Amino acid sequence: MNQLLRNNFQKAIAKAGLSEKDRKDLDELISAVPGPDEREGIIKLLVERPKLISKLIENFQKKKEIIASQDKEAWQKLLEEEKGELEKLVE
Repeated sequence: MNQLLRNNFQKAIAKAGLSEKDRKDLDELISAVPGPDEREGIIKLLVERPKLISKLIENFQKKKEIIASQDKEAWQKLLEEEKGELEKLVE
């Protein structure tokens, strides 16, 4: 990732006012994305649309909680909500 993108991403994160836990979750989430091009694509999207940072973290945290609880109904509900959100993004 080039330095300009890295700096812009750090600014977006700072503007989002994330807690330390949220920053760690964001790091964990981005680190889990396979491939540098894919990670860079997500980072570019978050720089362009910083309001998505909080939504992404919230969704990630919900998924971790649901996985820990093994609640299949909650998982399906979350996936449906996520699908709706993604459809709004591409409209």
